[in-house]
Amino acid sequence: MTEEAMNSSKPEGYWNAPKESEAWQKLYGEYLKTDRWKELKKNCFEIHGDRCVLCENEAATAHHRKYPEVFGQEDPAKDLMPMCLLCHHKHHNPYPDLDDLRVQIKKSGMRKDNVHCPVCDQKVKVYRRKLNSNMVRFLISLCAKCRDGSWVHHERLAYKGRDYAHLRQFGLAVWKTIKDDTSGARTSGYWKPTEEGKQFVAGRVTVPSHVLLYNNKVLGFSDEKVGVREALGKKFDYDELMKECVLEADLVRDP
Repeated sequence: MTEEAMNSSKPEGYWNAPKESEAWQKLYGEYLKTDRWKELKKNCFEIHGDRCVLCENEAATAHHRKYPEVFGQEDPAKDLMPMCLLCHHKHHNPYPDLDDLRVQIKKSGMRKDNVHCPVCDQKVKVYRRKLNSNMVRFLISLCAKCRDGSWVHHERLAYKGRDYAHLRQFGLAVWKTIKDDTSGARTSGYWKPTEEGKQFVAGRVTVPSHVLLYNNKVLGFSDEKVGVREALGKKFDYDELMKECVLEADLVRDP
């Protein structure tokens, strides 16, 4: 706790706001981490609802209509209003630079609801894509037909839908999208498993259960890890799929 907070005459969670700007900002940042502030923000949402007052997306914070002389003394009915992260940032920074705006849009997009980019007016969201059973089934059949290291066209593989394309974002497979140098024919639709993809199919490694995508680009991965059997779930039986393809000794060759 800062010296200003220690000198406050209020009980814990109620801090006298310093007059100096730098000290005020420092203490305010600490105050936002307290249980008292979390309680006030919760009360604000209960009174005003959990939607942003400006855009009606999901609210992520409580905006101060005015700042109190004592932090923790706010009246959530009069002094606070619910806002999403993007609207709150725009309110305090009406002319942000583009890079700063991109950061705030990403933060907002990681909430449950879509947000609108104030520049292009398009919906923005960070998608949490799961490694599902259909992707794993595709990967198993890919490993089986790619034992000699050649490219395999997706039409020869087992799958439904097109979500198998996300395997490349998990780093489990790669695709070939260039033109053939001799014939000029397109070679899109051809796939290979990565070494990690082979090891995953063999049950030797685990991988993140979800990938985080923004504008179809990888932002990161979930902390939760899954093995091949867990990723298949109850929809497919791992042992049966392996029998249909090849034995593990043929499927994964040590380098």
